[in-house]
Amino acid sequence: MAFRTAYLRRAACLILGVAGHLFWMNATAQPLPATPWQGAAFAGDRDALAKLAAAGARTVRLYSEKNAWVLDEAHKLGLGVILGIEFGLPRHGFPLDDADALARQEEATRRLVLQYRDHPALLAWGIGNEVDLGMADPLPIWREVDRLAAIVKELDPAHPILMSVSDGEAERLRQLAACCEHIDLIGLNLYGGAVFNFAQRLQDSGLTRPLVITELGPLGQWQAGRNLAGVGRN
Repeated sequence: MAFRTAYLRRAACLILGVAGHLFWMNATAQPLPATPWQGAAFAGDRDALAKLAAAGARTVRLYSEKNAWVLDEAHKLGLGVILGIEFGLPRHGFPLDDADALARQEEATRRLVLQYRDHPALLAWGIGNEVDLGMADPLPIWREVDRLAAIVKELDPAHPILMSVSDGEAERLRQLAACCEHIDLIGLNLYGGAVFNFAQRLQDSGLTRPLVITELGPLGQWQAGRNLAGVGRN
């Protein structure tokens, strides 16, 4: 699988969800030769999964175990799966300082890993998605993700672990470079032209772990602002 190749090469950059070409970058942000696109984040039905495979995808990323049915279907289609481990978000009311809530989340993670770690379609684990979004200081929640990642590694040392974060400026990327020792791959969600200066920001950040562009798109509605009438721009 191409994703596993990226992991073993300790190269840097895999783009999921972009029709066209896949561009690799090494740790100094130098582009390597393009290869066919590899896959997409997925939240569809069986027909959509089959169409994705027919279009040339080799990998799908799931946001949570709610779509774990995809594993069996993906295996039939020859697809690898990055299985998401759902993570409680403070912006949705999850109490990061509640020991009981953290213990319940840990137990749910343990059950999920034990259930699916031997599935033949499993390519990697993905813990959370943009867990740091809207947080002035991302370190506390990143550290909790890393704590869970250590548990996942203990239960399943055979599969790498991905953490996808919201795109940030160089300073936040520098914080990320010094954090989360149990995370093998960093995923970045890039929108609104952020991909065009991504290579320079990557180089400035000091990040050396493999990177995956896990989402890539045009300007998001959350970035577009509002007009004088207070209506969001589409």
